Amino acid sequence: MSTMSTNPVDSALNFMPDAAPAKASHPAKGPFARLVSLLEAVSSGLAAMHRYDALRARGVPPSDAAARVHNEFYGD
Repeated sequence: MSTMSTNPVDSALNFMPDAAPAKASHPAKGPFARLVSLLEAVSSGLAAMHRYDALRARGVPPSDAAARVHNEFYGD
């Protein structure tokens, strides 16, 4: 039996898109472009992780920190 959580962390970490994804800044053509896209995604993820850690170090509660980071990096 599964239930939908109303926990702010769960909702902040819900990465399922609501609409069609935006086009990439550069279409992946060939292995090099795909590698660049992968490295950009990893870099963005690491930057988001660093921002979350910085907020947590300042005493921001985990759910608030996750929501802020999600809005800053992945929000509209």
